[in-house]
Amino acid sequence: MSNELEFVRNLYFDLLGKWNSRDAHGMASLFSPEGDQVAF
Repeated sequence: MSNELEFVRNLYFDLLGKWNSRDAHGMASLFSPEGDQVAF
């Protein structure tokens, strides 16, 4: 698996984990300051 694919996969699962834990601050910390989220 490429490093980029592994990074994105890990980020996705981190995002799901924060969502399931209802951890808004943790979820927000996964985004860059100018990041957006669409239809999660």
